[in-house]
Amino acid sequence: VPKFKPAKGLRKSGLFDFQIEDLGLYNGEIVLSTRSDSLFFDSINAGLKLVKDRKGWQIQVPAGSLRSLQDSLEIISVQTGLTLKENRIELDSLLLKTNWGNFEVAGKVELGSKPSFDVAVNGEQVVLEDLSKLLPNIKLEGRVDVNSKLSGYLKDFSGESIVNGIFFGRDFRNVKTSWA
Repeated sequence: VPKFKPAKGLRKSGLFDFQIEDLGLYNGEIVLSTRSDSLFFDSINAGLKLVKDRKGWQIQVPAGSLRSLQDSLEIISVQTGLTLKENRIELDSLLLKTNWGNFEVAGKVELGSKPSFDVAVNGEQVVLEDLSKLLPNIKLEGRVDVNSKLSGYLKDFSGESIVNGIFFGRDFRNVKTSWA
């Protein structure tokens, strides 16, 4: 077994730097589970580009799709560019075309002991009845376009939104709302 001399001037990062130009996932499955709940995605198809360097992990997904069987959610198209560094996710953009509406998310998320976020979320033709499936004890009705900014922590956040569309049978036009 050969013995190598240690390189001079390199910092120890715990993982070497690398780049994968084209990584394909076809008909994949992901199960995320906690003690009280689980989330299952199947039919995952995506092309990825991965880079690990001193800036962190850069992930590009130029095209992909997936399906959640529990909630009838089908993500027809997903595109994203993000950077992971230590406990921080910087989301350049996340574009989702779904049977529940189309969404665009950008911003940053801190995953420390008290996770926080500062994101912009835009939705077009959001089907509120379907979105209700993700919100316990909340029943929504209608189809809206929404432009929102959210920041704070999971249990304590604030934001503002502009809503256009039909909400519980009412026609909303440039309705502005904010909360803290």
